[in-house]
Amino acid sequence: ETTAPPQAGRNEEDGQVCHPPHRKSPHRVLRSLRSVEGMKRFARGFASPLLGSSKRAAGVIPPTHGTSYFYAARQASGLLARPSGLASGAQPDYSAAKGMPSTLLWQTNGSSGVRIEPDMTFELPEAAPVPSSRSDPSVSPSHLPSASRGPVEVAIEEPYTPPEPATSALVNNSLYTKDAFYAPLRRPIEEATSLPPVAYNSEEFFAVEQEQVWRNSWVCVGPLDKLRKQGDTITTEVGGEPIFLTRTKGGEIKAFKNVCRHRGCQLVMKDGRYPLFSCQYHRWGYSLDGQLKKTPQFDLSQEFFDKSKYSLFPVRVDSWGHLVFVNLSGDAPDLKTYLGDVPDVLADFPLSEAAMVREKSYEIKANWKLLIDNFLEYYHLPAIHPELTTVSLVENHHRLQGPGMYCGFITDPLGRGGTCVDPDVLQPMPGVRNKERSYFHGLFPNVFWFMFPNHVFTVMCNPQSAGVTHERAYMHFHPSSMPADSDIDE
Repeated sequence: ETTAPPQAGRNEEDGQVCHPPHRKSPHRVLRSLRSVEGMKRFARGFASPLLGSSKRAAGVIPPTHGTSYFYAARQASGLLARPSGLASGAQPDYSAAKGMPSTLLWQTNGSSGVRIEPDMTFELPEAAPVPSSRSDPSVSPSHLPSASRGPVEVAIEEPYTPPEPATSALVNNSLYTKDAFYAPLRRPIEEATSLPPVAYNSEEFFAVEQEQVWRNSWVCVGPLDKLRKQGDTITTEVGGEPIFLTRTKGGEIKAFKNVCRHRGCQLVMKDGRYPLFSCQYHRWGYSLDGQLKKTPQFDLSQEFFDKSKYSLFPVRVDSWGHLVFVNLSGDAPDLKTYLGDVPDVLADFPLSEAAMVREKSYEIKANWKLLIDNFLEYYHLPAIHPELTTVSLVENHHRLQGPGMYCGFITDPLGRGGTCVDPDVLQPMPGVRNKERSYFHGLFPNVFWFMFPNHVFTVMCNPQSAGVTHERAYMHFHPSSMPADSDIDE
């Protein structure tokens, strides 16, 4: 419930103090928010659909003095103060604080705080109710105003540094992070066991994987072909965290957490080509390299708000061949080391020039590891894919393993049982010397490919839960390999 913008001073009807309206963004008096419970209901209903997960909102700018509805909510519930000695109905001078990017912190115990004006003290309004931890357990007395009418200081926060997520603490204490849990897997091969069922169906185990595996690995997020031109952008999630990647004006590929630094809203909603990124909530705008450029109706001097400190959070990114990878934690070795000898083994293939000609998406009701396990074993082909055994004969299929975070195989020589290897259908890629060999690599944790002399078939997995995985499949040809009249489906 709202009314017209209030005038400065006391509201005669309810006796509460009204903050003077911002000259560009007038406050409204939120009459329904006269209690802490009312504020909580407002915060839940207004913010929850916008903020999403706590990870998405972490590190955003605190609510802004002079432009925040949450400020108005605190005001309407009597938690704000007015300068001492100010006559009822008089208009205080808030010019030094207008639009200040900070949260108001009430310091009543003499601890350090930065006053807006050295000679200004604040006191609570006469009728201001003071919540207590007895009536509301979520309220901590340590950060509330004193019930007395003593001076209260207003402190200015530095840009927010997010604490360790609660999920991290839970993960670190999980049984699934302990060496004892994995001891049976590390016994000699004659005694070792496979992963227990809980590794495939437990949401707790899945949470551990998200934190320990997906955040710390090089995760494939898409084909290079989707980021060819300036402004090309793809969105995805890694380890449960939304991110996006884009091609900058300088030709670089950059990745960022997909969250506006103002109020934590998702910034980029879908793949596409963008000249800049504009938040739908308050229209804050960011350049392709993540710099904050536009803050409508946020006319502050650099002293109070330095835009350069509120760039998008970067994510480590690199590419190889026809694929792009990110590493959320920043702690993985460089991508070249992670790949091991794969780039050398596939050096003949002009992968960075390959064109994506087909993409398909699937939602599979299975744990992501089952999909990877299925790729890594040839044994099921005679039963499930008998047509493929005419191309990759069982007696010609061998393990090919070197350094790197992958599992590799080759088929040499290839059979002639399918159109996928028929040079009359699709010519070999230029530069490929051995036209009788195919390569199969599964790169931990989420991508595998089938590298034939004339095409590449790539599959990328993105787990959504312990029992659901999104899978994307890409077909790449070299532009010079495909005759103009070829049928891709064929």
